[in-house]
Amino acid sequence: MPDDAVLELLGSFEGPGGPPLLQAAQALADVPVEVLRGFGQAVVELRRGDLKRITAEKDDSDAAAGAARNDLHSAVLAVRGLEIGSATSMVGALNLEGLEMTPAGIERGELVGTVPLAPLEQTAVTRKEWSVQKKEFTSIVTDSLETLSETGVTDNTELSQSTNSQQEHSNQFNITGTVSGGIPVISGSVTSSFTGQGKESQSATESRKHATGLTQKASSRAKQEHKVTIATTTVTGTSQSTTRTLRNPNDTDPIRVDYYSMMRKWRVRLYRYGLRSTYDIVLPEPAASIRRSYAELAALKARLGPFVFNLPHSDITADIRKDDPKPPVTDPPTPDQPHHLVLADRFHAPAPPPPPAAKKILTLSVEGLDLGVGRHGGRSRRTCRRTTRSRRWC
Repeated sequence: MPDDAVLELLGSFEGPGGPPLLQAAQALADVPVEVLRGFGQAVVELRRGDLKRITAEKDDSDAAAGAARNDLHSAVLAVRGLEIGSATSMVGALNLEGLEMTPAGIERGELVGTVPLAPLEQTAVTRKEWSVQKKEFTSIVTDSLETLSETGVTDNTELSQSTNSQQEHSNQFNITGTVSGGIPVISGSVTSSFTGQGKESQSATESRKHATGLTQKASSRAKQEHKVTIATTTVTGTSQSTTRTLRNPNDTDPIRVDYYSMMRKWRVRLYRYGLRSTYDIVLPEPAASIRRSYAELAALKARLGPFVFNLPHSDITADIRKDDPKPPVTDPPTPDQPHHLVLADRFHAPAPPPPPAAKKILTLSVEGLDLGVGRHGGRSRRTCRRTTRSRRWC
C-alpha cells in the first residue's frame, strides 16, 4: 500500500482543483509503477463495491447507478492503460533520411539485332525510326422504332356430373282367424283379423360441376434501328531512315555485329541526416471525460425544478424601507441597504448596481457681447451659448 505522502499526492487529482497536467506528470515521476498499480486496483474494487450496493438499494436505471458504472469503467481503463504503458518503453528514436537520384551515364541494355558477316563480305544496314499520331472524331446518330403485338387465346372446359339414388322398402303382414262351435242349446262364432303395413322411401341427388379456363398469350416484339456514323480520322507521322555500310575486312574469319539498346544509368543515394527522439503517449479512452460531463449535466438537470417568481417587479426598488433588517453595528456605522440589495441577500442572487442618473446640461445665454463681427447702430450684438460639456464660447 502507498504511504501517506503518495496518498496525499494522488488525492490532489480528485475534483476540479487538481494540479495542472505538466505539474502532475512531474509529481508522479518519482512514484513506483507497482504502487500506482496497487492503488488503481484498490480504487477499482472500491468502485465495484459501490456499484453493487447502489444497484441493490435502487433501480438499475437510476442516475446514481449510471454515474457509479461510469466511474468503475474509467478506473478499469486507467489501470489497464497503466499496465500496457509500463510493460513497454515509451521512448524511441526516429531516423530522418533523404533520397537523392542523379544521372550517372549510359550503359548497354538488351540485344536488339545481330548482323553476321562472312570474310570480305559487305552489306548495308538500314535503321528506320517513325512516329505516328492518330486522331479520330466519330459522330453517331441512332433512330430506333419499337412495336409490340400481343394475341390471346382462351380455352374453357366445363364438366357437369349428377347422381340420383332412390331406395324403397315395403312390408305387409296379415293374420285372419275364425272359430265357430256350439251345443244344441247355445251356438257361438268368433272372428279375429290383424293387418300391418309399413313403407319406407329414401331419395338422394348429388350434382357436381367443374369449370376450367385456360388463356394462352402470344406476343411479338419488333425493333427497327437505323444508325448513321460519321467518322473523321487524321493521321500524322514522321519517319527517319539511316543507312550504314558494314564490311568484314578479314580474309579468313567471319565477324558478327550486335546492336544493343541504350539505357540511362542512375546513381541513388540514401542520406541519413538526423536522429529525433520520440515519446509514446497512450490515451486509454478520450471520451471518458466527455461522458462524465454529460452525467454531471444530467444530474444537475434532474435537480432543477420549475421556476416560480412570486415577487412583483414594483417591489424591486432602490428605496430604503423602515421594515428592512438593519445592518450590524460597526465603527464607522454601515449605512442602510437599499431594498433591492435586501431582496438579493434574501434570495441569494447577485444584484448589479443600478444605472447612473442622467446628467443635466446647463445652458447659459449671454447677450450684448461685442465680438466685432457685425455692426448695428454703431455696436455689434450677438447671442452666445455656453454648455458645461464643451466649455467653449460659440
